[in-house]
Amino acid sequence: MDLKDDSKYITVSYNHFWDSGKMSLCGMKSETGENWISYHHNWFDHSDSRHPRIRTMSVHVYNNYYDGNAKYGVGVTMGGNAFVENNYFRNCNYPMMISMQGSDTISGGTFSGESGGMIKSFGNVMSGHKSYITYQTNNTDFDAYEASSRDEKVPESIKCVSGATSYNNFDTNSSVMYSYTPDSADAVPSKVMEFAGRLNGGDFEWEFNDSVDDKDYSVNKELMNKITSYQSGVIAIGSGFQSGSSITTTTSTTATSNLQAVILQ
Repeated sequence: MDLKDDSKYITVSYNHFWDSGKMSLCGMKSETGENWISYHHNWFDHSDSRHPRIRTMSVHVYNNYYDGNAKYGVGVTMGGNAFVENNYFRNCNYPMMISMQGSDTISGGTFSGESGGMIKSFGNVMSGHKSYITYQTNNTDFDAYEASSRDEKVPESIKCVSGATSYNNFDTNSSVMYSYTPDSADAVPSKVMEFAGRLNGGDFEWEFNDSVDDKDYSVNKELMNKITSYQSGVIAIGSGFQSGSSITTTTSTTATSNLQAVILQ
């Protein structure tokens, strides 16, 4: 799910990503401004990295479920800004990384030597991670500025090591920021697993072996074989019913339930 060039005002939400490598690149090198992107209520299910990887853009990342990610969660480079809020990180090795410092240095370098960006973090829950370094713990070699409240502004004097970018506080700027009410991080796994992806979970099922798959970022061959052999049971979506279909919508009161039956058949 790559967002490139001058794509602006985009929201990526309620998706279920399975075993993806390099899940979402957010920005190339040609953007002319902050671009304003949001990711919320996505299920990053054993995808390994780029959730997202941010260049140049200003991105709000909230209420996502990071579920067994072998490489990293959110990464910023080239002056990107991210507000990472109320997410749940389960066995995500490096929840947040800024290029050329903190956990990026510990991991051996992930971002090809690109200059850094800035991350403001608030309200996230983490378990099973290898490293997460806040500015409050190490004010020169950190992964994120850990805010004490959602509306706290990050001081302009705090800058990343490579590139000297300071946080632009887009999330506290009422002229560009939307109104929203985030779920608590503790509620994220159950809510995301219930609603992200296809209606009622769809007709494709897979259960990862967390003891193996949490740490393995190679392609899961068994899952790939099941995906490539999958045949959809969808007859129609919306108004695309074919002549002779045994399922039709007859009245407005039954349209919703019939549509659900068509999609899941």
